[in-house]
Amino acid sequence: GVQTADLPDSIIPKCRVDESFLAEILTKKFADHQPLYRISEALTRQGITVSRQLLSQWVVRLGLGLKPLYNLMKKDILASDNIFVDETPIEMLAPGKGKTHQGYMWIMRGGKSNDPPNRIYDFRTNRKHENLPDLIGDYGGILHSDKYGAYETLAGQGKITWCPCWSHIRRKFFE
Repeated sequence: GVQTADLPDSIIPKCRVDESFLAEILTKKFADHQPLYRISEALTRQGITVSRQLLSQWVVRLGLGLKPLYNLMKKDILASDNIFVDETPIEMLAPGKGKTHQGYMWIMRGGKSNDPPNRIYDFRTNRKHENLPDLIGDYGGILHSDKYGAYETLAGQGKITWCPCWSHIRRKFFE
């Protein structure tokens, strides 16, 4: 009979492409900000036919596969003495409406090593104060941030040592 070799281990089991191709897709989508339909069109021009739906499935499955790495990086950040947190507004499509509204990417940086420090991104659909405790848990070290009220509230509860950004404080003097 016909014998076939086992496929090598992959982040997406039984996937027909290797990790380098999948990494290229993620890089184009998230670093180069290319939508999946453009990635699909570019691949087609190169003679590689991959539907936008399949690219979307890969992106979702890669996100799920990378979740343990995200959790380890977050654990390392929260184990450090100093963390840096900021939230950045981003436009997102409103489901089913074809219009955009504002979401927020919360960025947290820190870790035991400075070469390189860990940095994680956590998307939220809003900027509510309860996002911060959900993000940092019961962290009790030094938190560097801007002057957003969620950080001030947490510092007032004695849970963190808050170090607001000097640039934001300086701006208030000029105002």
